[in-house]
Amino acid sequence: IAVTSPGFVLFAALLAGLWYLCPPPRRWQLMLGANLVFYAVLCWQALPVLLACTFLVWWCGRRTAAKGTFYAGLAAALFPLLLLKYLPAAFGWQGKLANALGIGYFTLQLISYLCDVRRGKLLPEERYARLLCYASFFLSITQGPFNRYDELMPQMDRPARWDSVRAWRGVQRSAWGYFKKLAVADRAAVVVDAVFANPAAYDRTQLLLGSVLFTVQLYADFSGYTDIVLGVGEVLGLTLPENFRQPFFADSVKDIWARWHISLSRWLRDYVYIPLGGSRRGVARTCANTLIVFLVSGLWHGAGWTYLVWGGLHGLCQAAEIISRPGAAGVSGVVQQRGQLGAGHGVAWVQGAGVVTKLGAGRGILGQPLVRHTDGLQPPTHDVAQHAQAAVLILAGRTFNGAQHVISGRENGSGDTQGVQVPGKASGLSLAGGHDAEKAPGLLRQRGVDHRPAGTG
Repeated sequence: IAVTSPGFVLFAALLAGLWYLCPPPRRWQLMLGANLVFYAVLCWQALPVLLACTFLVWWCGRRTAAKGTFYAGLAAALFPLLLLKYLPAAFGWQGKLANALGIGYFTLQLISYLCDVRRGKLLPEERYARLLCYASFFLSITQGPFNRYDELMPQMDRPARWDSVRAWRGVQRSAWGYFKKLAVADRAAVVVDAVFANPAAYDRTQLLLGSVLFTVQLYADFSGYTDIVLGVGEVLGLTLPENFRQPFFADSVKDIWARWHISLSRWLRDYVYIPLGGSRRGVARTCANTLIVFLVSGLWHGAGWTYLVWGGLHGLCQAAEIISRPGAAGVSGVVQQRGQLGAGHGVAWVQGAGVVTKLGAGRGILGQPLVRHTDGLQPPTHDVAQHAQAAVLILAGRTFNGAQHVISGRENGSGDTQGVQVPGKASGLSLAGGHDAEKAPGLLRQRGVDHRPAGTG
């Protein structure tokens, strides 16, 4: 019952029928049963990990007044991620539990629950089964979006009656998601697979096309999945977090993360950036906190060094934007000008970094040669990366300039260009409110790039 299979459509339709027949106080139990069936069908070997991890967090969550118990709960939530994602990557283990399904999602959701209980935002859940329902929520466990306990679980209890208008709206959104995944992403994959399998066989124009289509494929696959699950949520009367807001109209790296994988950037803001001090301790500390957050984001996306580089480049570009802000305390005019230059090209650079990350993770770009000429000579592997990167940088730079003109036009007119911004806009990090490539996991896994956070897609 993978999301793109006919089995998933039948599964969702059956659940919707039972959902409205079931009394509201029992619906969360129906959802729990559906979640466990879904997870067991896709990855039954990891089901004990999900059950045990949730139990330990539930037990610790009822005792978070003790700091030691709180940290033990955090360790219990993170241990499966370390054991089943990072250690297999470090030692080359390819067992059935390596990178178990959804591990990057349910672990972070359990951490958010534990932290909210510790902060007094939530009361500890008395019933283990309800926390398990939240952690295993089948619409989010493979590719998100990230949910908050206090936003999702109350919806399970409220009396929702059948609404034909809302249900039809949900069906339309899911259909649009299937179109993006099957008609756009999968078709673009034909060209992308060919180009990245043997980049030396293509000229720069063809590499440019392959790089552009990779970006299109990534967006259509990931946002298509989001549309499918949010549409199913609409049919069930559940409102789930948005994950995309026209990311290709972003005019800065900060704006990208206010539009792309919104729920992940919101999680990183609330549970990493703000606890580190956020933007409250000066420009230097803000830049350092931003860089740390993006390194964490890179590690969450994948266990390879290329993901650290990818996260680091995003962090450095956003740090340049922070430094270049007018009136940044303690920053000289020369440094601000250089920061503006770095920020101005930030979108292009991170686009190029994404392509190099794909090449590096999937083909060993700095290790073994990507291709071998028929005459037996091995060309420098970095040349291929430079060709692909240069192609994407050209396009991304033009896209960046075009986006600036569009947004400038809006600002001069009546359009509200701030609609995608989130609370805390003044801070150096736009990880927020409304924001990941967890990226198209299943898609990238086929290509040798683990773009999902520990076990999704």
